[in-house]
Amino acid sequence: MQSSDHSVFDLMAQAHRRYEAQDADGLLRLASAFAPDGDHPSSRFREDIANMLHNLSFTCHAAGNHDAALTCSTEAARLLPESHLIGLHRSYLLLARRAYREAWDRTVWQRAFQPAHPLMWDGVTLIDRRSAGGVRGTVQGYCELVCLPFAMGLGPEEVAMPVPCLRPPANRTRPWREVVAAHGGIPVGLMWADRGAGSPRSLPFSALRGLMDISGIRFFCLQSDKDKSQIHEQMLPDNFTDLGVHDLQNTAAIMKAMRLIIAPDCGLAHLAGALGVETWMCLSHACDWRWGNDGTGSDWYPTATLFRQDAAGRVGEEAWTSVLSAISGRLRHLVLHESE
Repeated sequence: MQSSDHSVFDLMAQAHRRYEAQDADGLLRLASAFAPDGDHPSSRFREDIANMLHNLSFTCHAAGNHDAALTCSTEAARLLPESHLIGLHRSYLLLARRAYREAWDRTVWQRAFQPAHPLMWDGVTLIDRRSAGGVRGTVQGYCELVCLPFAMGLGPEEVAMPVPCLRPPANRTRPWREVVAAHGGIPVGLMWADRGAGSPRSLPFSALRGLMDISGIRFFCLQSDKDKSQIHEQMLPDNFTDLGVHDLQNTAAIMKAMRLIIAPDCGLAHLAGALGVETWMCLSHACDWRWGNDGTGSDWYPTATLFRQDAAGRVGEEAWTSVLSAISGRLRHLVLHESE
């Protein structure tokens, strides 16, 4: 075995030790010695190093170390540029930093999706071009929803939706407004779970009971599916109402009758944002890229306010203490303001 082989194997042994210790800085220093291509002996190990960095990127992100997460992912992409998975993960990290133009790199998204969807729209090609009444192009093919902004060349100043972009018909919203108004109090829609109680995005319903001690608020259950069963396991306060609605059309109409909605990161929260209803979002520490890494505002839904967990690693009600404390203070202020 040549001395260069010894050197590379020694580097790999060190790399594994750094990886097992979750030492991102140490692994990054070692990775700089590995060439991304060529005949250098290190090329045999570049995939191992890239995958270690890729995995550590998730660990750093979950811990809230977003700079280290992106640095690890960027170095992984340098070592293994042909990996669609690594490139896509780096794009999501960039999206969370609001670096939209860099994140929606055309080549990355096309490599990630076009093998499975060869007709994916590239954002440039115009199909079925017509000259009558001016030049028009209609898109035929497939485009992953998250790819649309890259295909359209959008930047941070262009992603916000004009709200409301969804409008339930008046003949559906008017009766629900009357039903909600008849209950009295400031109407607040409430959701607590996404994809089951075990999801890190979900709150336990019991954690919300403190909010219901605030007088002047009438809470309306908007939760659906099996997670709604949590309300049947306990006595409910007088200011909590379940209208028994499950279908999306009536849920949207009820949302329009709310003064605001409190929700975790879930599909119905996106519906509330698209309806232009004021929405207070309860976000886990390592939240989805759409909500960014920090801040209280949303680029996507101008009517959303973001309440973030203040630390990673907590579970159950304890994980949401800071979020619900902040929301409780805001609700009390709302009651005082609207009673003046």
